[in-house]
Amino acid sequence: MAIVCHDWAYWAFDARWRNCEVPFQELLKTLCPVPLVTLGLHRTAIRLEMRASFSNVTASQWELFVKRSGLISSLRISGTALSPSSITLLKELRLHYGGVLFRSLRHLSLEFEPDGVDARTAKIAAVPSVQTVNLRTDCFSDAEVFVRGLPQQSPHIRSMHIVSDDYGDGIVGLPLQTSLRIFSYSAPLISRVAWKALKQCTWLVKLSLSEEGADFFGLDEIEAGLGTEPVDFPNLQQLDLRLPEARAITLVILYTSPP
Repeated sequence: MAIVCHDWAYWAFDARWRNCEVPFQELLKTLCPVPLVTLGLHRTAIRLEMRASFSNVTASQWELFVKRSGLISSLRISGTALSPSSITLLKELRLHYGGVLFRSLRHLSLEFEPDGVDARTAKIAAVPSVQTVNLRTDCFSDAEVFVRGLPQQSPHIRSMHIVSDDYGDGIVGLPLQTSLRIFSYSAPLISRVAWKALKQCTWLVKLSLSEEGADFFGLDEIEAGLGTEPVDFPNLQQLDLRLPEARAITLVILYTSPP
């Protein structure tokens, strides 16, 4: 519509940003029309460098950028991470000119990769209004740093969906929101320890766990008598386990107190 009639441009973009998932880089282009992809500090990771400086971004440009970010209800951050200097630039502009970024953001989708999006880039959109997080990671270290900060930065998250290539215990020790109502977790292996880490999420109504291509090593732990305290889900209404049958039975029977 914006191409057909210039008068419709504002309303077309307004409707698109309010109702569709918006890529983070698309928003950045409204502040800095010509982004530059450059080498990172370690000369191994590519980073997105904003071709702008504090001195050539006016108050009106920043105000418009903040206003546009406030239209977005669903945001996707994927691909290339921002360079440290670009992250610093955004912080300086916000401190100097003020304004609240992403005041209407409800749904946040993230893709962490070893040479892609990192925790510092993702934290820009970790705002109090976020209610749903979809996270896919090939680099659990950055995802872990991000998830650890969510209870303080986005305390109202009700739904979280994580897809990980991590073979370790994954979510162990992560301070998942006690406010979570829906949680899904997919990984190559979901261990007993990772399962028990969910005990902090007492308000879960729906829980989905899925794994692919791993043998169950938890039986050895059982035989060794390494802890059998069950996990209690007092409000759970739906449990979806896409695990090998023996693993599913073991987790539910031995390590769960049903509601």
